[in-house]
Amino acid sequence: MQDLLRRRTKTGTAPQKHLFTNLLYCDECHKRMWYKANQKGYRCGGNLRHGNTFCLNKTVVREKELSQIIMNDLKPLYNTSTRRKFCTKFIKKTQ
Repeated sequence: MQDLLRRRTKTGTAPQKHLFTNLLYCDECHKRMWYKANQKGYRCGGNLRHGNTFCLNKTVVREKELSQIIMNDLKPLYNTSTRRKFCTKFIKKTQ
């Protein structure tokens, strides 16, 4: 009997945590956006769970494109920060 139960028990893998999980919210209904592996991006959780009667937003925010946009925005900030640190250290050493 125990052997039969073990064979019938489904073992699943834990869902993969994605970079922007719990950080993105739908612009229309303000529900969290869920990662959809088959679309390689995030969709409105309200629309996915409750359909069009709850939220009409079916826009897919692609994880790869979002990562690229954020990296492009962070590069100048990083470069400025790095230059500031360099200048501060340089000034301290030259005084």
